Amino acid sequence: MSAFLSATFTVGTDTVLGSYTAEIGGPFTLHPSYTGSVLVNASLDRAYLNSAATAAYYDNGTSPGADYEVQLDFFRLTQIATNVSLILALDTSADTGILLRLNDTGAAVQWEVIDRVAGSNTILNGGAAVSGSHIPSLGGAGVTAKLVRTGTSITVFFDGVQDTALNCTTGITAIGKAGIRCSGQGSSTTGIQIDNLSATGSTVAQGSISFRPNKLRPRIFAPGHPR
Repeated sequence: MSAFLSATFTVGTDTVLGSYTAEIGGPFTLHPSYTGSVLVNASLDRAYLNSAATAAYYDNGTSPGADYEVQLDFFRLTQIATNVSLILALDTSADTGILLRLNDTGAAVQWEVIDRVAGSNTILNGGAAVSGSHIPSLGGAGVTAKLVRTGTSITVFFDGVQDTALNCTTGITAIGKAGIRCSGQGSSTTGIQIDNLSATGSTVAQGSISFRPNKLRPRIFAPGHPR
């Protein structure tokens, strides 16, 4: 696997995400379907939506192949109506991609795996790709979420543990970009904040690895050595 994105959101002064450059992968771009703004907070070394309008950004890095994974740390400071998504295969013009969304209604919260196509959301597995497990505690430690696509299969991990309730199949196969989407304005002390966005990809499609048999070197025995 090859890393093509690593963004620690470490800045010297507060910076709009569109002006931030990842350590690996280069600059972020605001998706043309959106007008909102995500702020990278210098004091927190985290990012959050600081506008009423929704925002989605993608990084300049590109996976070497269609099978790849994206990872992000999620923190919940307070419970307000907001949702934040880790995105895989984001189209840079159409509002299309695969989302792992932490959706907080202000009263309930769950993870959802979504195919978003031309701005329309479909929760996968016939609406069953949802989970109430591994939710970041309010004001507590973050949860590291990882979204993986292998072919059309989607798997999700939280803090290294697979959540099989979110196993599903996507209809989106383009490589696209890794990124984030935020809806519901937060602040330095409220809502959902994010950190440490990364992505790794493979140039080898699953099932395409082959093995060469070992070539045995001839053995030479001394005269009289038992064979």
